[in-house]
Formats: sequence, C-alpha cells, structure tokens
Amino acid sequence: MKKGIIILFSEDEKLIDKHQLARIFNQKEVMLCYVNNGSKDATFEVLESVKEELEIKTACIIDIKKKIPTRAAVKAASRYLKSLGGINCILYFKSNKLSFFEDKKVQIETIKKINNHLKCNLHHSKNNLKYTFSYKDILSF
Repeated sequence: MKKGIIILFSEDEKLIDKHQLARIFNQKEVMLCYVNNGSKDATFEVLESVKEELEIKTACIIDIKKKIPTRAAVKAASRYLKSLGGINCILYFKSNKLSFFEDKKVQIETIKKINNHLKCNLHHSKNNLKYTFSYKDILSF
C-alpha cells in the first residue's frame, strides 16, 4: 500500500534546491510525482536531474507544456499515479510548501494522518480525486 505525493512546479528553476527535493519523501512507500506546469524556464530539466539523484527510484515527472489550473494539473497527476496501481492515497502541494515537509517527523506524521483517515473512510471509488488531499486537508485531520 503506497502513498502518492504530487509536487507542483511552475517557473521554479532558480528556486529548486536539488538536495532538499531529493530528501523529501525519499521513501520506499511513497511514489513521488513532480509536475512541471507550463514552465518556460528549465524547471523540467532541473526536476529530471533531481529524479536521477534519488536513492529510491520511485519518482516520475509529468511535463505539462501549457500552464493549466492547479486542480487540472493535480487531476492529471492523480490519474497517472492511480494507473500505476497500488496507490491508495495521494497528497499534493505546490513547490512553495516544500520547506514545511523538510523535517522527517513532519513527513512521518503526515503519512500517519493519511493512514488514520483512510482507515476511517476507506471504500473503493473510481473518482481519482476522492483520495487526493492538499497539505491543508491533512493538517485538518
């Protein structure tokens, strides 16, 4: 039972700290999905280099050529993650919230909150967004 983490980027080439990004949620039970949402700079190339540096090869990149609304980008990434199978819950946030998840304790707490919420509300659904939560949703559990 894996968790999916979607991190949305847009025009973030100069703001991405490769080492920070490689440390966040670099765990076997987490599938990372970096979404490049219509960046015209080298954000996609930076994300590719981060993906190569990950110790655990559980990351993918979705490159959206033309910027779309956040909800549409999250939906596209959720569909992709669901198509991989074995992912029952997805957390998403924008790149400007990365510092919030730097601490391993926060990461572990977040995963626990997701698990506890799912135990209370688990039932199957074809709706890809049913188990896709923003970081704000997780904090309110």
